[in-house]
Amino acid sequence: ELECYQYEPMGRYLKPIRKNIHISLSMKTYDGRTFEQEFDRYLKLFRTDYIDMVRTHAFGPDHPQWASHWEFAEKLFRYKEKGLVRAVGMPFHDIEDIAIVFDTYPMDYVLFPYNFYHNICWLGEKEDNFDSLPVMLRKRGVGVMTMKAFAGDYLVRPFSVIARNFANDSDVRFAEAALRYVINSGINADCTYTGMYTLGHVYENIGAFYNPEMNDEEKDLLNKIKQVAQHTAKNWLPDHYRWLENWAQKPVEKKTCYSA
Repeated sequence: ELECYQYEPMGRYLKPIRKNIHISLSMKTYDGRTFEQEFDRYLKLFRTDYIDMVRTHAFGPDHPQWASHWEFAEKLFRYKEKGLVRAVGMPFHDIEDIAIVFDTYPMDYVLFPYNFYHNICWLGEKEDNFDSLPVMLRKRGVGVMTMKAFAGDYLVRPFSVIARNFANDSDVRFAEAALRYVINSGINADCTYTGMYTLGHVYENIGAFYNPEMNDEEKDLLNKIKQVAQHTAKNWLPDHYRWLENWAQKPVEKKTCYSA
C-alpha cells in the first residue's frame, strides 16, 4: 500500500523528534479495515500514541460517502476526548459546505484550496478582497489551513513546464514562487500544505519558508503562467475538476502587486 510505504519510514525518521513536529493525516480506511483498525494502524506505523491533526472529507447529503465520513467525524471527536487526536479538521472545496459542518461540529481547523491561480472563490468577486473566509474562521476560533499551493495534482506538472520555459534566471523556481505567493497573500494562513516528493522539493519548501520575500521576477513568472493557463488549463483538468476554472484569477498588469 502507498500509505504503508510512506508512513512506516516516516514513523522511523520522525520518532527521535516526535515532540517537535506535528503529524497530519487524512482519515480513510483501506482493505476492508474498520475505522478503529485503521487508526490503530496509523499509531503503529508512526510509532506514537496520538496523532496531532486528523481530517476527514465533508460531502453533501447526495454523495455516496456522506454517511461514512460523518461517522468518521463523530469518532474522531470521541478520539479527541480520549487524547488520541489533538485536532480534528475538514478540507473544503465549496464554501457552502462549511455552514453544514459548523452547525454540527466544533471544527478545530479548515483546509481549503489557495494558490496563485485558483483562489477567486475565497477572495470574493475582487482580487483584493481576501477577508471573507479567513476572517470568518478566525472569529469562530478555527485554524486557517491552505492546500494545493501549486494548483493541484493535474496542473502542477504543466505549470512547472511553463515555468521552465519562462524562467530566464536559474534562481527563479516555480515552487518557491508559488509558496511565497501564499505566504505574502495577506490571508496569514496558520499552515500551508505542500507537496514534497524529492529532496529538492524539501529544499524549495524550506527556502520559501525562511526567505519569504517575493521578488519581481517571481511575480512576473506566476503572471506569465496564468496568461498561458487561462487558455489551456481547462484541457489539462479532468471533467470532474473543470469547475475549478470558475475560481481562476485573471492575469494582472505587470505593475500590479500580487499581495495585498
